[in-house]
Amino acid sequence: QSFWSLNWEGEGRSLRVSASEDGTIYHYNYSDSTGSTSQNPAFPEYSPMEAQAIAQNFLDKVVTAPLDAQLEDTETMGSIDSDRYYFHGALTLHGYPTPLGLSISVDSHTGQVLNYRRDDRYDVYLPFPAAPAALTEEQTANASNLLKGTLALRLEYVLDEDSNTAVLRYLPEDSNSFYVDAATGKLVDLTALYGNLSKGEGSDSATGGTTEDSADNGLTDAELEGIAQMKDVKDKDALDKAVRAYSQLGLSGYTLNNCSYALNRETQQVTATLRYSRSGSSGSPEEVSTPYEFNRSITVDAKTGEILSASGTSWADEDFQPTVSPAAAQTKAEAFLQTLWGGDFAKSALYDSQEAGPETGLRVHTFTYAQQVNGYFFPQNTLTIAIDGQTGDVINLYRDFEADPTFDSADGILTEAAALDAWFATFDVVPGYTQVPVALSDYGEQYRPLLDLGYTYVHELKLGYALSQKDYYLGIDAKSGDAVKPPVTGNSRVITYSDLEGSWGKDMAEALADYGVGWLGGKLEPDKSLTQLDLMALLLSTRGILVNLEDEDSADTVYDYAYSTGLLTASERNDSAILTRGELVRYLLDANGFGEAAQLPGIFRCDYKDADAIPDALFGYAAIAQGLGMVTGDSDGNFSAGCTVTRLETIAMLYRLLSR
Repeated sequence: QSFWSLNWEGEGRSLRVSASEDGTIYHYNYSDSTGSTSQNPAFPEYSPMEAQAIAQNFLDKVVTAPLDAQLEDTETMGSIDSDRYYFHGALTLHGYPTPLGLSISVDSHTGQVLNYRRDDRYDVYLPFPAAPAALTEEQTANASNLLKGTLALRLEYVLDEDSNTAVLRYLPEDSNSFYVDAATGKLVDLTALYGNLSKGEGSDSATGGTTEDSADNGLTDAELEGIAQMKDVKDKDALDKAVRAYSQLGLSGYTLNNCSYALNRETQQVTATLRYSRSGSSGSPEEVSTPYEFNRSITVDAKTGEILSASGTSWADEDFQPTVSPAAAQTKAEAFLQTLWGGDFAKSALYDSQEAGPETGLRVHTFTYAQQVNGYFFPQNTLTIAIDGQTGDVINLYRDFEADPTFDSADGILTEAAALDAWFATFDVVPGYTQVPVALSDYGEQYRPLLDLGYTYVHELKLGYALSQKDYYLGIDAKSGDAVKPPVTGNSRVITYSDLEGSWGKDMAEALADYGVGWLGGKLEPDKSLTQLDLMALLLSTRGILVNLEDEDSADTVYDYAYSTGLLTASERNDSAILTRGELVRYLLDANGFGEAAQLPGIFRCDYKDADAIPDALFGYAAIAQGLGMVTGDSDGNFSAGCTVTRLETIAMLYRLLSR
């Protein structure tokens, strides 16, 4: 369909709209540079809930029947230093969900909708279908049975996340994407449909390289040169001779280009990577007209010459036909692994393989062998080898056999059927519209302009059922039958406090936490004296950056911010220094742009009872803090510049400052 691009400009404001000929708005962008914006954090005029209501009201106007739009629930309140809120949602059709997403942003200070975008702006869809008949329980039951049949599990040992024990777990096999068509009740393989259409085969409905090890390990040039002179380290000629002794590598026609050394600082192992090349042909022996550069890298123990890994050219021309069969390549691969790593190979069995040829675009047959215990694979320990499909040479080689866990017994494991039931229970069978590719060739000349542009298919929204997994699971524990979630990595980036019940500052602390301002760790420790590090981390959070002070190097991150903003110099850093009320006020006001004004002499007055005792260097700060309502004085009405300050008092001062 055709689209209009509409633009309005005037007095620092602009509005850009993209709409179809029927008036449907797909994209909207409003910009206003006339208003002044503060660079200092402050609570926004509109709360996230108020902004979301504005966004939903906008959507109700621009999204018309039979479509509807619903925003996702907002779990966080946004950042205190952001000038806009972002919301996401999806379109529904006749009350059913669709894969068509949308995004919208609202200015947090003015309540103006700034940007709106529908995901289907740059895709082509057939006209939306009419309202369907209500789905029945029988249709749902049929879809559940069919979709369950698309799931498959494999039973393997995996390393338990909390111990050095390998446990048995049913893991999901990779699968195509399926849905059940509500009209026909049939299971549809969407992956296959896209694959067929991408090959130009049509349908009524459906789109290897190698790496080299780093050789420097962060070492200086002088250190790298020194490695080659270390005791027992062989020179490149000796290492080259050791590598060429393995005839299976087929290096007779290759030239050694360079040899670089590396030192593992932790293990003190010295390795050397030798890089070879030769010119040749990329195709079959008869096709010698295409010059081609073949590159090989062999990494060895620099003291013993033992091969550690190898890599080389693995991709091939489109018409490459291997002359070495997969069976012959496997025989060569296993013989070499037995020679090189016999002990590990004896514990292993073939886990995966990939053939060379035009179907894969590879010139190598690749075989992966994994450790096998009690008849089950433990794929964390593997040996991988690739054999050239034309020469039979070993091209790629990799060993990852370092894990040495205790293996749990194979007694008392669930049947595959029981595990599959448990796995299926982690899914919901969701009715809704699915985006299905439809071949344009099925529509004759109707879509000739699209065919002329190179399109082979468009999309149609079809009502049906698909599997939806609300939470992500790794698999099913083979003994308990429980669904296993991934381990929690890192620390939560949501601020919560468990020690504020009944506290006078609870509402202020939680209001700041809603905007991502505060301290991570689960506790505020309200009565604890404030340290310099505490304050710098708190100020950093007002810029949308949260750090957990228990993490290694977190303090350096905090102070890098402090230095970059001029709050401190490196010589003033003192992580554990206890701050006074006067120092806190100075830091807070400096961080919010009041520092220069506070240092003007002779222009301020304040009404604290101890005003005469406030040091001259802090008097302006005290006056501004009182004027802003940031500091009302202690219980006796004193500023108390020299008294220490607690973490909760700090939160209260910051809250009042941001509420100005």
